[in-house]
Amino acid sequence: MRSYWAAHELLEMNDFLRKLIADIELHALCYEMTTNPELQSILMRHIQVMHTEYNQAINLLQNKELAMAAVPAYRSPFNYNPQIGLQNQQIVPSPTYNGRRLSDFIITTLGSVLGTVSVNESTDPDIRAFLTMCVNNCQQMAYEVWQHMNARGYYEPPEMPAGAVREMMQVFQPAVHGYATASL
Repeated sequence: MRSYWAAHELLEMNDFLRKLIADIELHALCYEMTTNPELQSILMRHIQVMHTEYNQAINLLQNKELAMAAVPAYRSPFNYNPQIGLQNQQIVPSPTYNGRRLSDFIITTLGSVLGTVSVNESTDPDIRAFLTMCVNNCQQMAYEVWQHMNARGYYEPPEMPAGAVREMMQVFQPAVHGYATASL
């Protein structure tokens, strides 16, 4: 067992574990509340990933042992084709004041939150690698939820007019001279 820890790393790992516990419980609650089978499947996969990350974090914290191969990169089994432009925009439901049930819309919205502070505070290479993998998994899972929302018309990014696209593409030009080509 590792006997030395930078104070902020130990605090960050504790915060990370608390966040994972909260995320697992929130996902489990949302799983029970949703009526959409595809969303249930997404939530269950996310719970399984977070469960693995939680156990790996405990192992890293208590034993300072980590097999990076045991922290697989998350990949969604779905291959969505994001819709750009307001083609099938759904009306966002107004708030309900039911303290017993969340709507599927709210459940998908809750799934898109991501935090990366822990990685920025880590000096130990193993801890940093572990937290980086977990953050990457989190953003992959958030993107999967966004794709689910997009496929149902809850989040369709408006398409930019072609003229504006052309203008914006011309705003930046390649650097001609600079430090990259200068000899020091």
